[in-house]
Amino acid sequence: MSHDRYDPIREDPAKDPLFPARMEACDFRVTYAPETGEQHLYGIAYLPSGEGPHPCVLLLHGFPGNEKNLDLAQTLRRAGCAVVQFHYRGCWASDGDYAFEHVLEDVRSVVGLLRTPEWRARLRIDPERLVLMGHSLGGFASLMTAAGDPAIRCACSIAGYNLGAVAALLKKGAGDPYGIREMFRGCVVPLKGTSDDILLREVERRGASWDVCEHAPALAGKDVLLVCALRDSASIPEHHHRPLVAALASHGAHVSEELFDEEHGFDSGRIALAEAVLRWMRHIGVVRP
Repeated sequence: MSHDRYDPIREDPAKDPLFPARMEACDFRVTYAPETGEQHLYGIAYLPSGEGPHPCVLLLHGFPGNEKNLDLAQTLRRAGCAVVQFHYRGCWASDGDYAFEHVLEDVRSVVGLLRTPEWRARLRIDPERLVLMGHSLGGFASLMTAAGDPAIRCACSIAGYNLGAVAALLKKGAGDPYGIREMFRGCVVPLKGTSDDILLREVERRGASWDVCEHAPALAGKDVLLVCALRDSASIPEHHHRPLVAALASHGAHVSEELFDEEHGFDSGRIALAEAVLRWMRHIGVVRP
């Protein structure tokens, strides 16, 4: 199959008998405090064929992570990327208690582990070509992590859920006009060591420090893809997307924007979403055209 005709969204790549594509279970071991000891973050790596080293996408799920976007993982693997997806503490069988701060800590920890010789060799990855990509809360985590790590040059947020915007909405008054409290009650069911009230208080306490717009200067010069679902009732574009586009552009980030007539999960537009992500990956030079 000639390279110029190959479509990783709809076609499988040529097989490599020496370095075949494979899936590998990952056990990322982290230690944050003596009293908790070593904890395990469980995940999966989708590894492409070929010797590598391959570019690596750390694909971050949302809150709680019902939609894991594994169709995007398979597309990106067929395009030549290693794709790593894992579960934060207290989430989907990973050790520990769930908290939004733990999400950010865990992403930073896994990024650090992927840069170690052990994981570089095991997954055949090039950590210099690491892309952070996330959906919903995962989009928030990808941008916040990229803002705090100068070595990360590329980040993608799909229907990003900006916790700083949530904090501002919660301050507006009584009731639940945006459905935030109701959504939190439904999302905590598969999580350990937390509750909707605990997480809401965490968001209120962090306030503007968790507003991605406030971290826009740290994303200057980086390649950022923002994907928006225009009918999104969770990451409402007016609060979560449009202010961020303006903030990043004003501070010199290389912003690409994709708009879809979809809801939060892009349920009727999965192929179009994959095409948009792949188009951006080619544009920034991570995936070959």
